[in-house]
This record gives sequence, C-alpha cells and structure tokens, in this order.
Amino acid sequence: MKLLPVLTLISSAKLLYSSPIESNVCNRPLNVLLLGYFGAGKSTIANVLHGLYDLDPDDDREIAKTGDSFDTVTRKCTGYDSALGDTKLHVVDTPGFEDHETKNDKVSSLITDQVPKLLKDGFDAFFFLYRVERAFPTHINNVLNFITSLITKEGFRRGFIVFTKADGVQMTEEKEEMKIEELKRKFLEVSPQSKELMESVKYLFYRHTIGHSKEGRIYYPEIRSLFASQAYSEIKKICVENRGKTFSTKAMIEAKVAYENLKQKIDFYQKARNILTFNYTSITAKNKTLPSDLSAKLSSIKKIGLKNFETNTTVMTQEEQLNKEIKFDEENKGVSNAIKDFIFLENEQDKMAKNISSLQAESQSLLTNYTQAKTNFTNAVNLCKSAQAIDNYDSLVSIVSDNKYNHEIKIGLQIVQRIYDEAVPHFKNLMIKESGIESDNFVVPGLTVVNPTFNDYKKYAETIKSFNDKLSKRITKLSKEAERVKYEMFSVSQYSEKNQEINEIVVPQKMDFKMQINMRMFMACSPIFVCQ
Repeated sequence: MKLLPVLTLISSAKLLYSSPIESNVCNRPLNVLLLGYFGAGKSTIANVLHGLYDLDPDDDREIAKTGDSFDTVTRKCTGYDSALGDTKLHVVDTPGFEDHETKNDKVSSLITDQVPKLLKDGFDAFFFLYRVERAFPTHINNVLNFITSLITKEGFRRGFIVFTKADGVQMTEEKEEMKIEELKRKFLEVSPQSKELMESVKYLFYRHTIGHSKEGRIYYPEIRSLFASQAYSEIKKICVENRGKTFSTKAMIEAKVAYENLKQKIDFYQKARNILTFNYTSITAKNKTLPSDLSAKLSSIKKIGLKNFETNTTVMTQEEQLNKEIKFDEENKGVSNAIKDFIFLENEQDKMAKNISSLQAESQSLLTNYTQAKTNFTNAVNLCKSAQAIDNYDSLVSIVSDNKYNHEIKIGLQIVQRIYDEAVPHFKNLMIKESGIESDNFVVPGLTVVNPTFNDYKKYAETIKSFNDKLSKRITKLSKEAERVKYEMFSVSQYSEKNQEINEIVVPQKMDFKMQINMRMFMACSPIFVCQ
C-alpha cells in the first residue's frame, strides 16, 4: 500500500513534484481518467483540478456540471483541459456507476467506446473515486472487474483510489492509514480478486469543505487547493516514473474486446444454467400422476440429479466465473439432455392432445352434418308420391282401336289408383333401406386410457381420423343420394306384388289378345311412384 504524506499548510508550488527529466518526457498535457460511482464527486474533482476551488452549489463558473439529481449527472465522457503552474492536464470525466448491474453494463460500454476516442494517446493516470461513508455492496465486484479488465495489471500502478467526502477523516498519517486499511479490507471482502489492484494503486483523500490537521482546521477553498496540488504532483510523478509512456488506447481497446467477449460467454452460460435449474426444479416438483413414458423420463432425471453451483460469483474474476460456468455445464450434460428429452416429449404430447381436441371437434361437426344430410335425404323421400293412373288413359285408348273399351279402361284406371297410393310406403321404405341409413351407427370413439402416453395419443388420433374420414365419405354419399331422389321414379313392373293385379283390372279381358299384350307392355313401363 502506498500512503501519501499528509498535507500541511504549505504553498502549492512546493507540493509539485519536479524531476530533471520531466521537461523532456512530461512537458505535455497529462491524460487523466476519472472513474467512480454516481455521486462520488468526479465532476467536483474535475472542477477542482481546473483551479475552481471556491465554487458553491449551482455556480455558473463550473466546467463540469455537478449536483445530486439525475438530471445533473454526467451522461457521457467529457474532456477538460486544466493546468497548475507548468503542469497541464487533460481530464476525462465519465458517467457514474450505479447500484444496478444492467445500467452499469451500459455505463461500461459507453466508457470503453468513448474513452479511447478522447484519449487517443492513452492515459498517464486514472482516479477511481469512492465516498468514504458509502456501503460496499457485492455488485461493486462487477465494477472492479470492469476496471481491472479495462486497464489490466500493466496500468494498475498508474491508479489512485480517491476517497471523497473525507472531511471527517483527520489529516494525520496514522488516521489516514487506519481509514485506508479499513476501506481496503471492505473492498476485498466483496472483491478479493481485486487484491493486486488494491496493492498497486495509491490512495488520496478529498476533503470538500473542511480538513482537520494537527495545526488546526483548514477550510475551503484552501483545502481544495491542497488536494489539487497533491493530485498534480502525484500525476506528474506517475508520468516521470513511466518515462512519459502512457497506458495505450490500443491496450484499452484490446482489454475492452476481451472483457466483452468474456462477459458474453459468461452471460450465455449463466442463461443456460438458469434455464436448466428452473426446468430441473419445475420438473422434479411435479406431483401429478404422469403418463408412463413421461414418468420414466422423470425417474431418469431424478436419478442423474443436478450438480450444485457455487452462486457467490461476485467474489470471482471473469475468468473464474467463466470456468465455473463451463464446469457446471459439462457436469450437467446428462441431466440437461434428459430434461430436453422430457420437455420434448411433454410438448409433443401437448401438441397431440390439442390435435385430438381438434379432431374431436371435427367429429362433432361431421355428426351434425351427417344428421342434416340424413334429414335432407328423408325429406326428399317423403316428397315422393304415387303417380296418377288416369294419366295413362289417352295412351291406352290410342293403343285400342275399338272405342267400346274406353269406358272400361277408364273405370279400371280409377280402380287401380288405390293400388298406386298403397305402393307409396312400399317404395319409400325400399329407398330408405337401400340408402343404408337405418343401419348407420356413428358414435365418436373415445380415449379410454387414463394418463395416455404419446403412443396412446398417436393410436387414438389414427382411430378418430379414420372415423372422421368414414363419416365424411358417408355424408358425401348421402348428399348425392338426396339429390338423386329428386328425380327417382318406379314403374308398375317394379311393383311385382301388384303388377298382375293392376293389369287384370286395367286391361279388358274380352279384347283382342294382341291388344292385351300391348296394353300390358305399356302399363309395365308406366310410372307408379314418382319424386319429381
């Protein structure tokens, strides 16, 4: 740990570090990167480094806007040129980290995108600001992971952790060292992998309003001026120690790419792990009776089991997190595949169940259509009636050349009308019988298996499809029959039970035999039952 000497009331000029070689390698604006949480005072430090020691809240002279509201925070990386004596700085202020990982990801992305553009020649030093009284949540590990991946070990010795709002920390070496050890210990409790960073950086305290030294109280603007002098001096030392060489933008860009690649891999494995854990918990918690095929797969999942995962990844480096995730993924390949098989089969069964519901609904619809087709056919048959025997009179008279039989023929036709009328039920029943509707017995087949397996569903689906196909064909045939009935006609010869009796009544027995034959032939072909 590098504890900087406690400041005393001496002139700013004496505090500035000088070296015989600095004019050669550090006689340029020194690049400084400011990092820290929202509200840590980055913009305040930028103003102090600019020599604005006596600013009050909402002062129009400030170059970097400050404040405690969200509207006043830095939302983009901004560069400011400052100077103290012969030392010049180019300070880049950055957006503050927050207590929200998703927002911090956006801040990290913005910093890695913009800082290399603003600091094309790299940076000489970086400040990480942290309020003395701020708590140390576990998610600070992610912020420190980002910083260590962006800057890497090569740049750690260029760093300063600046504890801000340190007005209550006495300006003695003993008190400051105690506070540094206390705060460093808290850092390492939540982020032990940042130990090398903590041991490499230097520490500063920024007091905004008042400082308590052995000589007495020091108020602002002087206390701020003392911080600026010390900061300029230490930044100049960093430049001299590195012989003017900066931490390059190229290294930052490479670090950014490596950081983002690692993070993407970690996110990928974390998402897969969360899904696997959720699915395992959900599936193994099922307490309903499952079909035998799913039950067998569930038993397999429980037998394999899910290997535990160390959830406290906040105290790991990115590499350690990734290795943990990969190890978890590899150790649980078996149960992962078993779960995929279970979910696939369960989804297929759900699809099959929905398909069967559709087929059953189709069956009910077809039954309704069948009933209508049957009704249409029956109605068409009921519209059929007996022919009028007297309609044959003129034709029969034309066959007989002797008018003396006309009256007898007419009387005979009137008599046989009764037989024509009696033939109606006979032919209607014949048509009904030939249609086959009396023997139709369509009942939708049911799925009688309790907790059906996929194969049970598949077999039943084939059964109900066959039923629907058969019923559909029957409806088509019956509809055609109903249409054909409209043009149906039966002749006297087709009424075999009464054919002879009709001829005996209508055909005079005393007439010429040849004329009797002609009359019988005509009557045989004449309609007795018509549907027109």
